[in-house]
Amino acid sequence: MLTHFIATCLAALILVFSAPAAAQPALPSGGSKVLVDGGRADAATVEIDGEPLFRVIGVSAFPAARRAARDAERIKALARDKTFDPANLSITQLDGITTIVASGKTVTQITDADAVLEGVSLATLASVNLTRIQRAIIEYRAERTRDALLGSAGRALGAMVLAAALFVLLRWLFKVAQRQLQRAEERSAAKLSDTAIPALRPDTLQSVAQQALRALQVVVVLALAVFWLQYVLGQLPFTRGFARQMLGYVMAPLQTVGQGLLGAVPDLIFLAVLYLMTRFALVLMRQSFTAVEAGRLTVPGFDRDWAQPTYKLLRLVVVLLALVVGYPYIPGSGSAAFQGITLFLGIVASLGSSSAIANIIAGYLLIYRRAFKVGDLVLLAGNLGQISAMRLQATHLKTIKNEEVTIPNSAVMAKEVVNYSALCASSGLILHTKVVVGYDTPWRQVEAMLLDAVQRTSGLMAQPAPFVRELELGNAGVTYELNAYCDNPLAVASLYAAILRNVLDVLDENGIDPVTPTHVALTADARAHKVVPKEAHGT
Repeated sequence: MLTHFIATCLAALILVFSAPAAAQPALPSGGSKVLVDGGRADAATVEIDGEPLFRVIGVSAFPAARRAARDAERIKALARDKTFDPANLSITQLDGITTIVASGKTVTQITDADAVLEGVSLATLASVNLTRIQRAIIEYRAERTRDALLGSAGRALGAMVLAAALFVLLRWLFKVAQRQLQRAEERSAAKLSDTAIPALRPDTLQSVAQQALRALQVVVVLALAVFWLQYVLGQLPFTRGFARQMLGYVMAPLQTVGQGLLGAVPDLIFLAVLYLMTRFALVLMRQSFTAVEAGRLTVPGFDRDWAQPTYKLLRLVVVLLALVVGYPYIPGSGSAAFQGITLFLGIVASLGSSSAIANIIAGYLLIYRRAFKVGDLVLLAGNLGQISAMRLQATHLKTIKNEEVTIPNSAVMAKEVVNYSALCASSGLILHTKVVVGYDTPWRQVEAMLLDAVQRTSGLMAQPAPFVRELELGNAGVTYELNAYCDNPLAVASLYAAILRNVLDVLDENGIDPVTPTHVALTADARAHKVVPKEAHGT
């Protein structure tokens, strides 16, 4: 309610300030186009100390603004000449043109076009202009007397004192209002629970109200300063012209904005309806995809892991579609400046987002082709680890060394992906290791020993059964490959370590050394010194 009240006050201030300017527009001192006899003519106003006297028509060779400035300077020159009597001004005909002269010198000329512009006869306009010039000369001199200037200075000083007093009073009133507002918010705080809507929480309401009150204070102080400055400048004849135009300078933008807002009301209503429809569609989509992700809603052929990525993609499409539909109704969208800014932003976005767009597209392709999901153990771009997050720009990997690796999605798409978790739950992951044993040990005995090592390793699957393959008959011995199944890909590192330990134990218990091409088999006597006794194995 407070914000609505403040907004209403601001609107009333704007209307009050702009109404006089709109009702009594000042005559333009510069050149402007006016309608004369069905055509447009160049017209300007002759002003003395900001007071408009009469209008004149210009031609291409002598524009109205130059003609008005020339006539104003001639009138000021007569006013500064204290020996000149305004009663000596007269109307005469010079070269067939009606002219107001002073001591034989031309002050201004009145043409038929000037009379048509004012809608009176040439003689009537000449008589009226003569009277206005005489009065302007008298006022020009009267306002520059010592008494008049002292009076103006006194009024300006009084206005300054009054403005300072009003400023102090306004500050006090606003401080009182802020204290009252804070007390009201503290009293209403007990009525709202901690689980209330965030926008209606007491601290939020108090912050909004305080900011609105400060904004109103700034507006009121600025309005007071503008009116004070206009009054002070209006007291001096030297600055009166600027003072009369100053309020127009301030109110013209506000009046333009207000008229623009009034003219844009139908478009704003359409944009509001479009926003509500878009908001409703986004909420409905979010609830639907959340239900799919939670399993409450089942869509045949649609994976639950696709719910959030698909929602984000469709949300972007809906927002872009709403922007396309609503763009022509945005106030100012048809202006060249708005279109130039839009074009500039589009060029910047297209130049700076090529790699980002490539990563986003790659991210969606990775999601929908189901190469991996969060929690899988994978090998990406030479990095082995568990998928911790899948984002539009990059995939985050947590290695077995507890390192966080961020890989751009485009780099993931460019290389192969090894997923150790995809088939692990259904058919198991095969762990394999190679052992080279000399030719002096029968292969059946080696297979039995290796399978025994698997039996000693906990955490492996009993079915499918482990197996041993002979891979190569090398120079130093036979290369055996031990294969065993596991259903927990995250335990691969510890299982490999346990298997290798058990293989070493079994070979050691049977007095067999694994060999390599550069390894020389130990003799029986040498083994006695190299083999660790079983009782020294420890726990």
